[in-house]
Amino acid sequence: MKIKTILILTSLLFSVYADDINYFTQSELLKEKLNLFKNLNYDKIPNNIFLKYGDSNNYIIEIKKYLFLSGEYKNYSNLTNLFDDDLYLSIKKYQINNGLTPNGDINKKTINSINFGISNMYSILEKNLNRVEKNNYNKNTIIVNIPFYNLYIYQESNFIYKMNVIVGKKDHQSCTLNSEITNVVFNPSWYVPNSISQKEMINKLQDNPEYFIKRGFRVYNNNEELNLDNLDLTGVNLEELKFVQTPSDKNALGKIKFIFPNNCGIYLHDTNQKELFGKDTQNLSHGCIRIEEPFYLAKYLLNYNGINDNKTKEYYYSKGTKSIYLNQNYQINIIYQNVVINNEHEIVYRKDIYDKN
Repeated sequence: MKIKTILILTSLLFSVYADDINYFTQSELLKEKLNLFKNLNYDKIPNNIFLKYGDSNNYIIEIKKYLFLSGEYKNYSNLTNLFDDDLYLSIKKYQINNGLTPNGDINKKTINSINFGISNMYSILEKNLNRVEKNNYNKNTIIVNIPFYNLYIYQESNFIYKMNVIVGKKDHQSCTLNSEITNVVFNPSWYVPNSISQKEMINKLQDNPEYFIKRGFRVYNNNEELNLDNLDLTGVNLEELKFVQTPSDKNALGKIKFIFPNNCGIYLHDTNQKELFGKDTQNLSHGCIRIEEPFYLAKYLLNYNGINDNKTKEYYYSKGTKSIYLNQNYQINIIYQNVVINNEHEIVYRKDIYDKN
């Protein structure tokens, strides 16, 4: 097979590959992998070698063996020391599955990733399985997988749509939960939690009240609004100040938020910082889940409740705040699964951003 043909096949393969994950079957799939890795006793690969398509090297056999266990290498009968067509495609799939640049070369980062798997994958699979077995999905559900930075919509257990999300920082972790979305709020105000206002806003208010004026904030002391144009904090108990950001294109919640009962004080919401979705690391929030396509999710949930797209657009483009109660609530699960098994029985790994493994 010529390299150009391989590249074409790879492009076609990975155009649909990323969504090939069924969260409803993860328990069974993780158990299968756990059994495969149970007696793993492979030597690590030296990370000072570099191998590319067409090369021959005895370590290639060991790499093929590991990729067979992880799922990318399917042709176990072809355990030669040649970097052949099958291995090239398998390496590219492995690199995508592990968040690496998919160039098809066996480079230092790829070898380090394989060695990490040799040493740690059994334990990682086991801990993820323990978390997965606590999940309880309805047929109609939204799943946010924190380390994957993704939100998935399922209807009748069928995958509908996926979008990117931004989750909590390591010191402001997004919590895992099972709940139901009850309300969609268009043009929301942001009632700033005390945990944020006390740490990040009080000093800034004293130094630069203009910052808050430009961003549409109102500040209250015992339910009395302060005059930010002529701010006087004499005798004010700073710990009692309440910050509210009114609806606008500068609002931190963006145009839409999605409410569901929980003990963490979090919700899904739009954002006024769309550029952050382009970053490699997307654990950047104070715990709430920022979603890349809030209008799509709002339209989907309102359609599910019999509200047509034109009405949803009307709510979206109106200036006033509008809270829509969902007669048919929609389940939401926020989970922490940094290893998933795709429908090709391949391990898909993402960094353990909260050190749960």
